[in-house]
Amino acid sequence: MRLVNFRPLFLLILGFVIAGCDEQPGVVPLKPAETSNEAFHRALDAMIARDREGLLSLVSGGVKAQQFFAALVESFEVLDAFEARFVEAYGEGAWTAFIDPSPDDQNGADFTVSFPDLDALKQENADWQANAENEGVLLLMPAVRMKFEESSEGWVIDGAGLFPGEEVLVGYTETQRMLNGFVEKYMKAIGHEGIGPEDIDYQMGKDILILMMGGEFKSDGKPVNPDRFKIDDL
Repeated sequence: MRLVNFRPLFLLILGFVIAGCDEQPGVVPLKPAETSNEAFHRALDAMIARDREGLLSLVSGGVKAQQFFAALVESFEVLDAFEARFVEAYGEGAWTAFIDPSPDDQNGADFTVSFPDLDALKQENADWQANAENEGVLLLMPAVRMKFEESSEGWVIDGAGLFPGEEVLVGYTETQRMLNGFVEKYMKAIGHEGIGPEDIDYQMGKDILILMMGGEFKSDGKPVNPDRFKIDDL
């Protein structure tokens, strides 16, 4: 039984509207690109390099739009740190199994990590540019897109059009930050005595479901998936 697929945590729905930066404290000043192709490459390069300011300098729509993209970059940074510690403790093979999107699932719970191969995407779309046919939209993966727009100053990402409204945008940002904190919290379980890679995979799968749904599955009053460890006890 698969409890959760981690991919939605790193889904990008990218899009760019020039807003008055001077009117909103905390906004990274925009540095629009001269062409849609340059904007695409700068955005991908910034995400690959975990260059927060470099990415935000392309995101229009004000401080709240940029805060979502900042949380997105943070998610990559957190996962980088998690992976480095995991591999050091358990090896590359264990990490491959951890991020496997379709394991045997014999343990009853699973925590799957998946996000776009940004390097491959950059190479495969090296000559991409916005036109009437693609409407400035480039898919990173199914249901995940970047939308580039031309402003009076150049090409940007439509951060204001990222979600249906500001309330939804703020909600997604808060959720992304919460999920970043969740992954970071479980780093202390890596290499802990008596805890193996499969235990972390299992327990994170169970606990993220509880976090998102507010409860766990039970049968006759007992958890269907008993704990392997409690992260707050470590």
